[in-house]
Amino acid sequence: MAKSKAPFQLIYIVLCESVSEDNEGSLSLHGILGSRIIGSDSDHMPPVTFHTKAVVSFYIPEKRVTFSIRVTLQWPEGHETEGGTAEFGNVNGQFLPMRILAFDLTVRTPGVYWFKVYHGQELLGRYPLTIAHQRLEELPDVQ
Repeated sequence: MAKSKAPFQLIYIVLCESVSEDNEGSLSLHGILGSRIIGSDSDHMPPVTFHTKAVVSFYIPEKRVTFSIRVTLQWPEGHETEGGTAEFGNVNGQFLPMRILAFDLTVRTPGVYWFKVYHGQELLGRYPLTIAHQRLEELPDVQ
């Protein structure tokens, strides 16, 4: 990726199962998603739905800037679908350098799923989620 000319910089995008905030405003991310093995008693992976949160954070030196981003999901087969949009920076008088976007993702095939962050047509960053399938064998009775 070429260096962005935008007046902000993507710090991170992280996928997790849930986010909690303490009284001081610090966030805790729970169930960080990077890879998952889906087990089943079949040779084929069953559909699995993840209720995920994408935590997106920017470094924004100019506090008066407002900009929007969009997040897409690139499937293992190569096609992309829209995931959501969010505004950052000075939004309605409140400074927002970080946002949490909720996604329901149903995976049906193993592979790498890429969450991508765009500003306009410019790709700012991406985050992989690797899904694998493993057939579970029956365990013998132990007496």
